[in-house]
Amino acid sequence: MARTHVAGTTATFSVLASGTPPPNYQWRFNSTNLTDGARINGATSTNLTIGNVQSSDAGSYTAVITNVAGSITSDVATLTVIAGGVNTNATNIQATLTGDGLQLAWPDDHTGWRLLMQTNPPGVGLGTNWLEVPASATTNRLWFQLDASRGSVFFRLVYP
Repeated sequence: MARTHVAGTTATFSVLASGTPPPNYQWRFNSTNLTDGARINGATSTNLTIGNVQSSDAGSYTAVITNVAGSITSDVATLTVIAGGVNTNATNIQATLTGDGLQLAWPDDHTGWRLLMQTNPPGVGLGTNWLEVPASATTNRLWFQLDASRGSVFFRLVYP
């Protein structure tokens, strides 16, 4: 699971397990146990909250769940933190054909927006099957190889 948060917002992670006796929880950040503090709450509970997220909070989060029967580690949840001050006003995507490719770009102050794309067979218009382009929230410029067999390809930017 991956999450992207703007610096200064609150990130929350949740995990749940059952057993007899009830399990204990320990949240970890990049393999280091977390403790509750000024911005961290729930380091040993089912819900971890990180207030006022900063770039130093970006990384991998897991929960280690234990009881007398043993322990298990949750799947990794990756937190990406983007700079505050992202422009939230709508903008246009600039498209440039480059040989057999298409370069899409948007203003620098819109880094943090997510690029969504939809590919439909020839002759089919827009639908609801939008997919996020991986890593699009961390850049403002992407390049795509053109392939006529893909049919119609649509793009849009969304925040966040």
